[in-house]
Amino acid sequence: MPKRKTQGLEQGNESYKEILTVPDLDLKKERPASQGIPGTFSRMKNALYNSRYIQILLVLTVIAAVLRLYALDLSSLWLDEALTYRFSLSPFSDYWGLISAGGEVSPPLFFWLEHFMLYLGHTETTLRLLPAVFGILTVPVIYFLGSESVDRNAGLLAAALLAFSPFHLFYSQEARMYSLVLLFLACALYFFFRASKEEGIKWWLLFGLFSGLAFWTHFYSGLLISGVYLWYLGVSLKRKAKIPDLKGAAYSLAILVLICLPLLAISWTALFRMTSRAPTWGNRGIEVLTTTFSHFSGYSAPIAVLFVALFLIGMYMLLKTRRDTFTLFTVLFVLFLIGNVALSYLMPMAPRYFIGILPVFFIGIASSYFVVSRVKPDRRIIPICLALIILVSIPGLIHHYTVVEKEDWRYVADLLAKSTMPGDTVVVMPSYMANPFDFYYDNVSDGTREIGLSREDDLVLLTSQKQKEKIFIAFTDDLNAADPSGKAIQWMKEHAQFAGNQRGVYVFVVV
Repeated sequence: MPKRKTQGLEQGNESYKEILTVPDLDLKKERPASQGIPGTFSRMKNALYNSRYIQILLVLTVIAAVLRLYALDLSSLWLDEALTYRFSLSPFSDYWGLISAGGEVSPPLFFWLEHFMLYLGHTETTLRLLPAVFGILTVPVIYFLGSESVDRNAGLLAAALLAFSPFHLFYSQEARMYSLVLLFLACALYFFFRASKEEGIKWWLLFGLFSGLAFWTHFYSGLLISGVYLWYLGVSLKRKAKIPDLKGAAYSLAILVLICLPLLAISWTALFRMTSRAPTWGNRGIEVLTTTFSHFSGYSAPIAVLFVALFLIGMYMLLKTRRDTFTLFTVLFVLFLIGNVALSYLMPMAPRYFIGILPVFFIGIASSYFVVSRVKPDRRIIPICLALIILVSIPGLIHHYTVVEKEDWRYVADLLAKSTMPGDTVVVMPSYMANPFDFYYDNVSDGTREIGLSREDDLVLLTSQKQKEKIFIAFTDDLNAADPSGKAIQWMKEHAQFAGNQRGVYVFVVV
């Protein structure tokens, strides 16, 4: 076994055992490896047979898999998912041009992976399968991260919070990069804790590698990664670490910079483009925090209050028992949240951009179990906590599978295909909404003309050229961002007939 460092992550001011007795779910110790097949397989086999933690983790992972793989095609693609499809169709080399032209502001790694998935078919299920797999894999990673940063009980509870999280489930079933960046960041944090505790350069190299992969998946991960390095630098200076002790961190930083070098210029260009004008959508200021915590907590304000309270309690217990974990989590949480709140005044901000901080939030909540253990150390505490996690998650899970919130372009495309006649015109507003619409609608086979518009003047010009054909207009609330004046919507109310609204897609007809 690697030798533990003396200047690595340490506990609080008091001895851990002096504060509380931690309940252990394992009834007996694992058998020595010599009693089974030697090596890694034997250890895995013994852990599976003898460790209640691994057994429960396996059950949680299977449940997470069922939840994330079930009904992947329940909803139609919305705008961002349709852009994933469009970008994934392009050759690898073309993606750099898309970023430069402002067509996308995310790094290319996820789209390159989706490019290969399209060989299996061009369906919603195919596009969402990879995010679902990434979401499933994150559950055991969170367990090991929680075990390394706190203990096995906190790891198990954090894994359960993630497995049953409606928020994480939603983004594990969306054809975007959010479940992948969370997986990479969770892996990076796990390897950081191993690197900080043990001798061996491999953990530092793995930390640098997965940090780089996270940055190649989403630019916002750079904020959290920077926080880890800043914290480690501050701790090292406080403990007067010698230069040789920082060698591993220097290696990881070198790997990170080397991996991210091709993205640095593009990331600054994307950031400048996003902040060059006032945001027309998203949350701002304190609303960023309240909305984010509500989403993290299953889209429920009461549960959000409960989770935030448990998080604060858990962080207090970490202050008493795991001082370095407490300070690291505090730095990451404050830096990530305050940084994004500040950015919300310069660029659009949504709760999904905060997904990288989810491991800190859930491990903090899980650590609140120490309070009960301090009063009455009992092995039944953990199963009870697991049951409570499932209980509070049920309303959000039911809502996820019964209330489809994404715009239903699949239905609208089918409706227009049945309602239009050859020669009619189909207008999509704003124009970029043609991306999800065209995934389902083929104007060539339908014999119609399809155009994308965004302003009232365009509608006036189009109708002035109208003859006998009908004009069908499909638009979403995004039109308010493309046309903040509201004149286009007002024009439709005055000059067109309302034909219906299907989950956020409004249809008007000019006869």
